[in-house]
Amino acid sequence: MNIACCHIARVSLTVITLIAFTSCGGTDSGRAAAELNTTHKVGGTVSGLTGQGLTIELLNPTTLAHHTTILEQIDIVANGAFVFRIPPPQGYGVAIVHQPHAPMQRCVVRSGRGAIGTSNLSNVDIVCGDLI
Repeated sequence: MNIACCHIARVSLTVITLIAFTSCGGTDSGRAAAELNTTHKVGGTVSGLTGQGLTIELLNPTTLAHHTTILEQIDIVANGAFVFRIPPPQGYGVAIVHQPHAPMQRCVVRSGRGAIGTSNLSNVDIVCGDLI
């Protein structure tokens, strides 16, 4: 009877330990998966646009010296807000790919470089003006 009691106690202790380990998140795999799926937003506003054909892109500036990595491109058709999605932590650069035409305009990016930390950014400005 004593041997059976000790065996039951060992099995119970093993089961309790396994339950405690798994319910407390014994590994970081759940957190790591959540971090991989997390994205932040880099955005801003376009103003002064009257032409057609403006295209902007989000770049990874850590690769600019050797090879440019384009993370996303957006065709802009009107003044207003734009948003890129980017996984943190990462640097970013916003660049103009195609300037507007019909009428011809020149657009510039302001506050277009930085790094994503733990929050969204919405301070990138793209200002367009007519060519004289």
